[in-house]
Order: sequence, then C-alpha cells, then structure tokens
Amino acid sequence: MAQEKKSNSIYQRTQFENGEEYIGNYFEDYSISPHIHAHYEYIYVKEGECAVKTPNFTILLKKGQALFLFPFCLHAIETKETSALYIISFSSGFVHEFERSVPHNPSSMNVYCPMQQINEIAFELLIKTRCTDKITLIGICNLICQDYLKKCNSVIKRKNNFILNQAITYINEHYKEKINLSSVANAIGTNKNYLCRLFQIDYPSSFLEYLHHVRLFHAEILLKTTEMSISEIAEECGFSGERNMNTLFKKYYVYTPTAIRNLKKISVKRQ
Repeated sequence: MAQEKKSNSIYQRTQFENGEEYIGNYFEDYSISPHIHAHYEYIYVKEGECAVKTPNFTILLKKGQALFLFPFCLHAIETKETSALYIISFSSGFVHEFERSVPHNPSSMNVYCPMQQINEIAFELLIKTRCTDKITLIGICNLICQDYLKKCNSVIKRKNNFILNQAITYINEHYKEKINLSSVANAIGTNKNYLCRLFQIDYPSSFLEYLHHVRLFHAEILLKTTEMSISEIAEECGFSGERNMNTLFKKYYVYTPTAIRNLKKISVKRQ
C-alpha cells in the first residue's frame, strides 16, 4: 500500500456501475511512495516542481508541465514545498478510441506543456461543481488524451515496442498462472534474453518486478473486497505461496497482507 504525505488537498472519486471510475485531485506539497494501478494518470504542475520517480530514472516536472502515465506504470511522486498539482486518474473505458489507437506502453513517459483549457476545465469540475456526470467526465479524459497524442505523437511512435506490448498484455492476462521470463518469451515468439533487455531498456522496471506488481495489485483488491483467506489469495494471484506474497508485500508496499486487510476493516467501521 502506497504511503502518502500531503497538506491541503481536494479529492473527488466518481465510480459507475460498470466499474469505471474518475478520480480528480488537487494537492499541495504532495508525495506518495512507489505504487501501481490500472488507470491512466495525468499529472500537471500548477506551482513549484514535482519529481516522478521510477525504478530506473527520475523525471522532473516544472510549473506548467504535465506527464501522462499509462496503466500499470510503477512510480512515486515527490514535491518540494509550495508546490501544487492536479492529478487526474481514469479507467480505460473512458477513452475507447485512444485505447485502440495507442498500444499499451507503461514505459511511455513524456513531459509536455498541455493546453491551458484542460487544467481550467479540470479545476472547474473538481473544485466548483464536483461534477459526477459521466459524459462530461469522459469529455475531459478524451481531451487529455488527444492533447497528449498531439504533443507527443512522434515520441510515442519511436518508443512503442510491439514485442514489449505483447509481453505486457500476456502477463496481464496470465498472471494467475506459473509464468516466467522464458514461458512468456515462448508464448509471444521471441528470445528470453531479448525480452529481458527490452524491459531493462524501455520499461521502468524489470520483467520480474512488473510481474510481481501486477500480482500484488490484484491481491490487494481481493484483500479489500473479499473474505478469501490470505493463502487462497496467494494461490489465486499466481504467487508460489503465502510466504512469498507476504515477503513481496513488505518489500514493495511496506504493509503485510494482514495489515492491509485490517486497514480496510478500520475504514469500513469509520464509514
């Protein structure tokens, strides 16, 4: 579970019946430890500076700059004092055309200066109206994606790697199974050493780290939403056993699976 540090903040989470959701945030002096999620994420620096960190590199955003992150991209966020950020996260179902036209590539991280209109609309929706209208929210999400494509299209074409995208898709669909670098490489018809290098060069984490984080992401959902035992969840999500899952949760999330489940129970009681 990621750890957050923030002062002034405004938070809006809108969920719909089909499981899609839109999350709008305004943060001042905000930091969050390494985490991974299944949403697209738009980060805009309104004031100050912001560092977005991955296992392999750090991207520094300055006032007026934005970063667009693909789903399942492992990252952390750190800011200096007197900083202010807009962070908008949304499900892939909000942007069907973008999803079809741009290959899934969590390693695409391009700094650009977005249309000012995007941030004005996002601020209006978040702070003044607390908008929950799905059509309106879909509109702002598609505006973000279109602007990103326009500003970063040449970089996207250069970075998108067909084999890496195949591997990522295969892992997302088969994480419950006993897969490894060799089996994934064989499944998509490539050499395991070449696939290993692709992750090292074009992705912000190694093959094994990516596989761990996909499994941890789904395990956390089951811990929070089901009464399955921890050993059952470990088996369901493809871990070699309960001890293996416990070790990885402590390594990447700080908390153990039991602690995450207890935090969920405390949250429910407070509601």
